[in-house]
Amino acid sequence: MKKICFVLACLMFLGISVFAQAATNNDYCVNPIFSSNAVKPNILLVMDFSGSMQFPAYLPENFGNYDTSDVADCGTSTISSTSNSSRRYDKTRDYYGLFEPTKYYTQSSSKYTESSCATDATEPNRIGTGTTCISGNFLNWLTATRIDVARRALTGGRTNTGTTQLESEGSRYVIQDNYNKCKYTITANTTANRKLSITSYNGGPCVLNGVSNHSIYVNVPSGTTVEGVVQRFYDKAHMEFMVYSTGTGTYNRYGVIRSGKDQPLSTLVASINNEVPYNGTPTGEAMWEAYDFYVQSNDHSYASNTAALGKGNGLKDPYYDGSGTGSTPIWCRKGFVLLISDGAWNGSVDPMRVAHTMRTTDLRSELQGSQNVTTYTVYAFGTDVDGKKAMKATAMFGGFDYTTTDTFPYPYTTWPATNSLGINFPLTQCDSPTRWDAQCVEWDKNKVNLPYNYFEADDGNELATQLEAALLDMLRRASSGTAASVLASSEGSGANILQAFFFPKRMFDDAEIDWTGEMQNLWYYIDPQIGNSTIREDTARNNVLDIYSDDIIEYEFDTGLGKTKVRRYQTNTSAQKGTEDIPSPVELDETKNLWEAGIILWARDLATSPRTIYTTVDGVNRISFSASEAASNGTLQTYLQASGDPATAQNIVNYVHGYDITGYRNRTVTTSYSGATGTHVWKLGDIVSSTPRLKASFPLNSYHLYPSEGYNDRTYYQYVNDVDASGNATGSYKQRGMAFVGANDGMLHAFELGKLTFNNLSANEAARLETVDVPLGTERWAYVPKGALPYLKYLMNTNYCHVFYVNQPVVIVDASVNAGGSLSQDPNYTKTRSSWRTILIGGMGMGGACRNSTSGCSSTSDCVKTPVADVGYSSYFAFDITDPTNPTLLWEFSRDDLGFSTTGPAIVRIGDPAKNGKWFAVFASGPTGPINTTYHQFMGSSDQNLKFFVLDLLAGPQAAVTVIDTGITNAFGASLANSSFDVDRGDPNASGATPYSDDVIYMGYVKKDGSTWTKGGVLRLMTRNDSNPTNWVVSTVIDNIGPVTTSLAKLQDRKNGKLWLYFGTGRYYYRLDDGMTIDDPDNQQAFYGVIEPCYMSSTNMMNLTCTTTRTVGDLQNQTGSSSTLSPTALGWYINFPTPDSGYKAHRVLAQPVASYNGVVYFLTSSPSTDVCSMGGYTYLWAVWYSNGGAPPVAALSGMVVTQLSTGQIATPILKTTSGGSALTVAGGKAMAVGQGVNIGGGFSLLGPPRPLRKILHMKEK
Repeated sequence: MKKICFVLACLMFLGISVFAQAATNNDYCVNPIFSSNAVKPNILLVMDFSGSMQFPAYLPENFGNYDTSDVADCGTSTISSTSNSSRRYDKTRDYYGLFEPTKYYTQSSSKYTESSCATDATEPNRIGTGTTCISGNFLNWLTATRIDVARRALTGGRTNTGTTQLESEGSRYVIQDNYNKCKYTITANTTANRKLSITSYNGGPCVLNGVSNHSIYVNVPSGTTVEGVVQRFYDKAHMEFMVYSTGTGTYNRYGVIRSGKDQPLSTLVASINNEVPYNGTPTGEAMWEAYDFYVQSNDHSYASNTAALGKGNGLKDPYYDGSGTGSTPIWCRKGFVLLISDGAWNGSVDPMRVAHTMRTTDLRSELQGSQNVTTYTVYAFGTDVDGKKAMKATAMFGGFDYTTTDTFPYPYTTWPATNSLGINFPLTQCDSPTRWDAQCVEWDKNKVNLPYNYFEADDGNELATQLEAALLDMLRRASSGTAASVLASSEGSGANILQAFFFPKRMFDDAEIDWTGEMQNLWYYIDPQIGNSTIREDTARNNVLDIYSDDIIEYEFDTGLGKTKVRRYQTNTSAQKGTEDIPSPVELDETKNLWEAGIILWARDLATSPRTIYTTVDGVNRISFSASEAASNGTLQTYLQASGDPATAQNIVNYVHGYDITGYRNRTVTTSYSGATGTHVWKLGDIVSSTPRLKASFPLNSYHLYPSEGYNDRTYYQYVNDVDASGNATGSYKQRGMAFVGANDGMLHAFELGKLTFNNLSANEAARLETVDVPLGTERWAYVPKGALPYLKYLMNTNYCHVFYVNQPVVIVDASVNAGGSLSQDPNYTKTRSSWRTILIGGMGMGGACRNSTSGCSSTSDCVKTPVADVGYSSYFAFDITDPTNPTLLWEFSRDDLGFSTTGPAIVRIGDPAKNGKWFAVFASGPTGPINTTYHQFMGSSDQNLKFFVLDLLAGPQAAVTVIDTGITNAFGASLANSSFDVDRGDPNASGATPYSDDVIYMGYVKKDGSTWTKGGVLRLMTRNDSNPTNWVVSTVIDNIGPVTTSLAKLQDRKNGKLWLYFGTGRYYYRLDDGMTIDDPDNQQAFYGVIEPCYMSSTNMMNLTCTTTRTVGDLQNQTGSSSTLSPTALGWYINFPTPDSGYKAHRVLAQPVASYNGVVYFLTSSPSTDVCSMGGYTYLWAVWYSNGGAPPVAALSGMVVTQLSTGQIATPILKTTSGGSALTVAGGKAMAVGQGVNIGGGFSLLGPPRPLRKILHMKEK
């Protein structure tokens, strides 16, 4: 999740400094800058996972029972002219499932693989020619289960080997097919281990006779993306997943949230793919758990969703963004429930009534406005007429246009006499064209006698279509929201959620202290139903997720108190939210989490369990950051601003370790942990911008995937799967469990995550977090960068003003840099599994300084000097963390011309794909400051040339650092994240291709113009596939445009032999004088589409010696309505219009997106001049990639979801209800989005899926 930071007043008293010094705390004080991420709608997917989902999707079933492995036995059925004839195979119909209906398959290596053995043209019966050539359409009809079809539509299908193999799951059965004279036998010893056998029946012959124990696994062809609507919509909305069914033990799921708010896509997909269908259908009870999720209060006890609840915590609460106590209410966010079921509920609660309650009740009266939830229903695989009625009624009562004077959908004025199973549609008063009352439009928007929010699907093809239609309609209706937070982000892992946050002020039992941080690990109960996962406590304190005994927790932000409270709810018999537990609400730190890094560190007895903290004074050798080292190491004393004063140096070190010292800022507080009250020092500092990163069991990179996602590197596959070349188990990649986070206490922290297991669990248990060798949440080690050492003393000031220390998210990458057991770069070493190592690169971000104290800044003081000569630079640092418990410091990198370490690294590989290759970390010089010491804002300027720094990934600055001076004065670079680009990856076998070698890095930049930093451009750094970076060449793509502060979008058009680069101009770093002074207020900005002149159209490769530059004069001005580009034009640009009264100049502050269907989307934001507003206004632009003109209406197949600084969620619809373009501004290229500016948060494009086999346009990321 992106970071959202809130501008906080730093309460500073200019009294007597703790230390006599030239530089003071105030010189480096920067408050977390206010920014806003797009507010997206929240969609809680609630999915029926009752046992019928195991049943065949297209065949008859004769259900008997479940076996001991929970496999549904669907018995033996006959298909003949007198029995189940409607279920016979229909060759004219395309059956939806794991197989491609128009392809033919052969069983090989225990899985089905596409084959050219036949086509529908050569095999008109669409069955197959024999045991080695079977129609995919026929296999779908025969093997697909309801859950197969649902997952195919939702996630692309369940995978069990990366994304290269789909697997079927569900029941066993026998089908006697009298039409085709075949007997089909599906066996399964587990639900996910199904096998197919076919013999002749009733005299035969059966064309497929002889199929024996074919595993129903489907090989995914190279280049095919496994995705469903979840992946396509994931970036457009906050999505949670809830599952429900009845049963015992694990299957007693009365609305259990399996994936909660803001979990990674992989977690959401896995939660859907890994749940097993079983038993009954408590739909109403699940809906109460959905209600509880939105209320963020465990009002019901049907499920234990504690882990997904946390009122006021943006990591959990759908009406908040951010994390922890500083989360900001998003009161105008639209909330939805997407209920997927056959409708035949058999619990004690009518879902219609719960949906009505959510629609008509202000669920969060403590927030501004009114928060209610709209329920959408998708009726799927139903055979029960009453079930269909219930789904329609639930949609009607859960989605009608509610007003305070109209609390029931027309024609009802009170509850119906019957429950939802008995409401017949069409209603008498709403039966067009026979009778139609205008009030029916409250719920029937299209005059079709059905609720607008009701969808149904009789087969898989319809299910996929209807799910997407439902989600699109939700996005269209989600049009507003607010977002602001002082919290860092979170990263989920399996059944855990890792939450980092900070408190500008925090009250304990006996004291209030400033700038504290916390990171806690909670259970994340991943409900198989989309969107209904819950955050839970570890109530029993046994490190086991028990879905009945672990409380559901909900966070609520108390605006009056300015702090987050947590409500705790017991689970009901459905393992869903039940009655509120006692005590509740509780303070954030009183939740019973799995582990909480801050409180564990607080309780740590440093006398018996001293911390392991490292630092370096030479940038190479790791030394102990200890009092004994401080007493004897004169260099360390100097760097700590205690030269020749070992006592002061020891005080600083001891203070950082967690000892309070009389006369310095107090951090000693009394609180409770593990049932005991104690008084200790709070040691963990605020975590603002450093997202926790995990070194766990999942691959960090995609080298093992097939092109164009990767390179099919089998050595990397072996590395990440802990196997050798022969498939034998080896290694410990999957055994890793460490969380890394930077904090503004001076350190990068490494916390023990634990090992998540799912073995040997009881029926009520969903997961276990195992201790490896130290208690969970223990800080294993920490690292104080050399660059942070001089600033540590400011932490001790009694009137401490906030300083950034280690505030940059780390980058963790796997690289083949081990040669024959030696950690050294040998690019010609034949790559093996042992070549791979895991490297962490961290940075200080806006921490530290950028110029030596003995050096000078420009006359306008556009830099920040170190407090000590030669040390205190903002730096990057690298560790080998292949063994995360014993890190090897590789290097720390800083220099007088690096600027602040804000660009992050570009990781570049050059070399033979079969060899280790040469790996580099490439940085660019960042801004040099300055810091406004009145308003404590970072001003975003530079007093030096823009430079690239190319480092050997292993040796860092100890080897030769290649400095590539761009010659651009007073400039700094934009982010380098994902900036390297291998043009050949899409076609590695092409003549002349050099795959697995990055060809070029693209980067935007900002440069000075007169007295302001309001110009910029785009650079290319061409590697020329040369492992010697001194031969790399930097050149300008375009210059003398506005400041480019975001990364570029790229679209490789192989068909037309062009590489397009897209970028906009604009900056927004500061807002001073209580909002009166706005960064770069009036300069006209523009958006550009430039044809890369160094891309060779004849070969679709880069001309590695090219340095050609474009100018604005080479481009055609497409500001008007023209959609025609002159054949001589080398690109295009669009000047932004003059802003409306009350607003400042439009600017691009978020990365553009180039869609696969040729539309380029970008946002412009215009900051408001209102001193009481931190917002502005934003427009969405959509232009055609090749000419900058208005896009064809047919290409506008989607919508955009964006977050704005005011917190508003904007979901502009690209088409009108009549099918025309909704782009009515700037010649049909733009449309108004909403109040607020977009600052780096970007936007989500809901558009067409990427082509599966034929790549028309490839966008590099």
